[in-house]
Amino acid sequence: MDRKTVRIFSNDYNKTEDNLSLLISKIKDSDFYIVDRKEDADFTIALGGDGTLLRTLEETNFSSDTVYVGINSGSLGYLQDIEVSEMDNMLELIKKNEYVKEELPVLEVTIEDKMGIRKYYGLNEFEIYPYDNKVVSFKLLFENYPLYDNVCGDGISIATPIGSTGHNQSLGGPIMLIKEKIFSIVLKGAIRSTKCSSVLPNGIVYNSVDIELLDKEFNDALLYIDGNKIEKMQGGMIHVGYREVGIRKLSLSNISMTERLREKKVGM
Repeated sequence: MDRKTVRIFSNDYNKTEDNLSLLISKIKDSDFYIVDRKEDADFTIALGGDGTLLRTLEETNFSSDTVYVGINSGSLGYLQDIEVSEMDNMLELIKKNEYVKEELPVLEVTIEDKMGIRKYYGLNEFEIYPYDNKVVSFKLLFENYPLYDNVCGDGISIATPIGSTGHNQSLGGPIMLIKEKIFSIVLKGAIRSTKCSSVLPNGIVYNSVDIELLDKEFNDALLYIDGNKIEKMQGGMIHVGYREVGIRKLSLSNISMTERLREKKVGM
């Protein structure tokens, strides 16, 4: 049997540091290799809270070549579904190849402007904010058909089902604890908008959406994915969809991520 290779990410909290030492000891006792390069890791472990998992995904470019493992060392981890007390069971299941791999969809944002084309990835949401406390103007399109021809306001939030229980919910967007690749779209503080279609029932659009950021003076926008600023932009097209290949995440049971989120967040 080939020895498993593991790469570890963690946060800097004292509680996590103690659990990190414990995890490293258990990994070595299980005869696994600990590696430093993402290309060498069969399993990528994020030890900490949800932010640690999101940072791990970003630093490994949402790789489809590894299996992500989320170990919660914080309080209530919505994405981190393995507790520290379950580490022995987790390592044993990995050793026996009896673990469950769940594929999670990856948000893909493609930006095209005078600087060229670039892609970013996320798990929860993509958001646009106005720069320097002004407003931002844009068009919202679905399959090249305008849904809103001219929106002027505080921006837009586009959330995946996994991300729908976060900032999207606080903005009044729907909670979508389902597996389909859909989005919740919330126009933030729109002081002016021209609606062209009723294709947006209950704030949900299937598969993809396009945003044309209007190229005009004082219309700079800040773009965020999963709460992290990715760039400042003025004018251009933004395509928000799903990457063809998702990420693989280890689970100790056959209960899906959306079902676990329902239990933790909604109590349904």
